[in-house]
Amino acid sequence: MGESSGISRRSLLKAVPLAGLAAAPGGILAGQPAAAATAPFPQPAESAARPVPGFASPVVEETLDVRFTDVSVPGHGRITTRTYNGTIPGPTLRVRGGQTLRLTHVNGLPPNPPHTGGHNTPHHPNSFNLHTHGMHVSPSGCADNVLREFAPRTADEVAAGAAEPRYLSTVHVPADHPAGTYWYHPHLHGAIAEQIVGGMAGVIVVEGDVDEVPEIRAAADLVVCVNELKVKDGKVPAFTSGGWVTGVPSVFTVNGTVNPTLRLRPGEV
Repeated sequence: MGESSGISRRSLLKAVPLAGLAAAPGGILAGQPAAAATAPFPQPAESAARPVPGFASPVVEETLDVRFTDVSVPGHGRITTRTYNGTIPGPTLRVRGGQTLRLTHVNGLPPNPPHTGGHNTPHHPNSFNLHTHGMHVSPSGCADNVLREFAPRTADEVAAGAAEPRYLSTVHVPADHPAGTYWYHPHLHGAIAEQIVGGMAGVIVVEGDVDEVPEIRAAADLVVCVNELKVKDGKVPAFTSGGWVTGVPSVFTVNGTVNPTLRLRPGEV
């Protein structure tokens, strides 16, 4: 699927290794016990737009706090991985055309390990940035700019007690933006693979005219976010080469659990 269009939230968006649909609280949480195979259908936390001084239209404001978190993965027990706000997936961001995403990124990861290879070898695994996958927004400045780097503290800064760095992304969504389901994730060259298979991804819902169709407005609106995790010895292995995933099994989670149950009543959509 290309990045030129979104899709209806009543069909499934799959952008390997993540899929999404749309709305409220759940997912894999730090310290949460591993869910059973018949777990209820959880929903990620959600942020919606609200009026903000200085902005003509409502703004979705969210802090995305990235750090290593111990989470429970059904069938694998507790693992250590990078997360947004301590959960897999990250919070759902709900926005409309003409509104703005204003995201504060906190890098609570440890200093990057030394790197002596070239630019096209894995490096800076604890730096990241923001990509709003599939959205029709600016790729420059402080918007969806994959050339930015949200670096962690250096070892000297940690020793000196410096505050964890914070970075701001401001993404203006065009008024005529197609309604649909999209997703956000880091897209820093040299680090993206290890971060995404560790769970760094979340859903963006762009609402629009489709939501005013009576049958759609009356239907249940649920997020379906599928993450593919690579887990070995209680953690996501360090990305060292293009073949690093060989022999590492995939764990597929739906909204942070495995095989959740979605219950419908007769006639329900």
